[in-house]
Amino acid sequence: MERRRARRPVRPAARLTPQPPRSPEAPRPVVLNTWEAVYYRQGLAPLVALAETAADIGVERFVLDDGWFLGRRSDSTSLGDWRVDPTVWPDGLGPLVDRVRGLGMEFGLWFEPEMVSPVSELAAAHPEWLLQRPEDDVRTWRNQYVLDMANPLARAYVLEAMSAVIGAHHVDFVKWDQNRDIVHAVHAGRAGIDAHTRGVWTLMDALRARHPWLEIEACASGGARVDLGVLERTDRVWPSDSNDAFERLPIQRWTEALLPLELIGSHVGPEVSHTTGRHLDLDFRMAVSLFGSAGIETDVTRLSPTELDRLRAWTALYKRERGLLHTGRLRHLELGDPGLVATSVVAVDRSRALVRVARTETGPQSLPVPLRMRGSTGRGATGSPPSRGCGCRTDSTWCRRRGSCAGTWSCRALCSRTSGRGCRCWLPRPPSCSSCTPSTDATLPAAVGLPAADGRLASAVGRGRAGAAGERAEHPGSWRAHAGVSPARRDGAAVLVC
Repeated sequence: MERRRARRPVRPAARLTPQPPRSPEAPRPVVLNTWEAVYYRQGLAPLVALAETAADIGVERFVLDDGWFLGRRSDSTSLGDWRVDPTVWPDGLGPLVDRVRGLGMEFGLWFEPEMVSPVSELAAAHPEWLLQRPEDDVRTWRNQYVLDMANPLARAYVLEAMSAVIGAHHVDFVKWDQNRDIVHAVHAGRAGIDAHTRGVWTLMDALRARHPWLEIEACASGGARVDLGVLERTDRVWPSDSNDAFERLPIQRWTEALLPLELIGSHVGPEVSHTTGRHLDLDFRMAVSLFGSAGIETDVTRLSPTELDRLRAWTALYKRERGLLHTGRLRHLELGDPGLVATSVVAVDRSRALVRVARTETGPQSLPVPLRMRGSTGRGATGSPPSRGCGCRTDSTWCRRRGSCAGTWSCRALCSRTSGRGCRCWLPRPPSCSSCTPSTDATLPAAVGLPAADGRLASAVGRGRAGAAGERAEHPGSWRAHAGVSPARRDGAAVLVC
């Protein structure tokens, strides 16, 4: 009888001990990224003009994107040749960096460290460093291959090349991109994705050890690499290369299920999205970008003075409220309307809140859904009257004539008809309930969550939504008037500060 050989016990593979994401030590700055502003059309004069306008509207970090290094005039060449291109920058990056710093901003720079273009000095000198062998008929993606970061020689080359530029200019921030999928990964004749990934982490660790002030953003075409190892080593992620604010709502909503807002990059893009061609007004784009690590990615030198004023007020709002946004408790409110997307951040001590309400599709109801913030009552967004302790009044005459409440507190007035008791209008009043910013009239401001002329905080998107800017709403206390999101119109958004 044939004896069976005893099976060798299988040793479990080493596992990464899950660690919480890195918590950035400093407040998340307002970023301007140059990609959708200039693409590969780089030069000192236009970028200095961009930096000057950015600083004027409140930007705190200026990031020079793809196109600054040797021969990089398109995405078809030069990845891996991490030296400043002398034809574009005859005096190096120094003049731009000095001007950016002189304007009071930090300076950031784009790299794609793991990638190499077939048309590059690096690929010509070291074809053996590729993770995918061209002789195996592995196709390029975006005209690039992947460097084998498990190879210590390749990793050392990238570390030295990046460190030379980062050290020379004391670069504050690296946008770390990875714009292709990794397939057919082979290291030392075996499947190489695990060794390659660990090599990337080793490179990040070595870079941060050399430059301890450095912050890193994990871009990877937007969300393609957000794992525990990357989160442990980076300070920001880019959830999608789609900068369309309409698409960003669901993208960011589900990213927020895993990551805190301070780690999620979110930029105000161009009026016409470069990724989808969708036209969105500035109010909507600002409202979406506010909830995250906020920034701007459009050519601000082409904006009108009015648009610049609104962006300036938006950056001021973000700076004022980022402490709340990045430490409060995030909730996604269910309003019973599939076309309304409501997101709130409530302070840990429940003293104040920031709410964003967006209309994404035509609603099924002719009247807007009442919005009540989860405050001291702890009952969430609902259409029922607040619990005891919140002020209320009964004014049957007003309700019979107007069908609504006459209160002046924005966003939370609620009118409900009760059998035999006329109409009861519930008006939350501080301090017994969390209440929104008071409004002295029903004017719909022309900005979202931005300071109005008299210093009050506006809480509406007025232009082209519930009515034109300056139009008076019929019911001062109604949510529709102060949120400014029409129940029958798409693409409206409002930010309410409570």
